[in-house]
Amino acid sequence: MAFERAASPGYESAGLVLFARPDGLEVTNIVPLQRSELSHQAYNTILEDFAEQIARPAANPAGFVVELSGNTIQIEDKLSEAAADALHRFNALANKSTGASHPYDRQRWFDFVIQTHTERSKLDSDLLHRWLIESEGWPEDQASDLAIEYERSRALLARFEETA
Repeated sequence: MAFERAASPGYESAGLVLFARPDGLEVTNIVPLQRSELSHQAYNTILEDFAEQIARPAANPAGFVVELSGNTIQIEDKLSEAAADALHRFNALANKSTGASHPYDRQRWFDFVIQTHTERSKLDSDLLHRWLIESEGWPEDQASDLAIEYERSRALLARFEETA
């Protein structure tokens, strides 16, 4: 299902997409209609407004519950304990202005990527990018570089396995 929200004071115009899941409906995307992207705050504001104005009034009489995740991404929901530990180790020790350029940081980064690949983690580069910025305060350029490198590295490892 798709919904369109017109611009109004405090809200940008946006489209909101609901996708059916076995246990209910999930908002899978909110896209701007007049800009190239929404800020995280604008995204969350539109989502909260949709929940209050549309979802809860429709769900409550039918006995359904509307749940919103927190504003902070919980990366642990997409990673095993070992992969989360490897990512947290990298994050805690890396210089956020240089990313994974230092040899020790690079090794910790590789440990994280290899762990996610080995266990076939469902973590995608977009979520990693958002988590680095929103939850951990990484600069946009470094978070983008790491997310791109993560995606490229996972693809390389998958291709290596196919050809080995």
